[in-house]
Amino acid sequence: MSIVVLDANAIIMHGRAFPEHVHTAVETGMKLVLPQSVKQELVDDVLDAGNAPQNHRNAAQAIQELINEGYLVLRQPKHDALV
Repeated sequence: MSIVVLDANAIIMHGRAFPEHVHTAVETGMKLVLPQSVKQELVDDVLDAGNAPQNHRNAAQAIQELINEGYLVLRQPKHDALV
């Protein structure tokens, strides 16, 4: 099993196709890890903002659904382990 840690750029780059790419990757045996900080930026902050554009809210909800369904695994990176 391959483990892929996603950053915000990877998610934004795929745009509307992101959920489809996630499903495909997981179905082919990849484990996709979403750092808690990325979730905070792309999901929590957007959904908490009353003035976020609707397309941003839709994207945030799609990411949250992928988390709820178990396609994305939330983790807090251990930066000291990388040294």
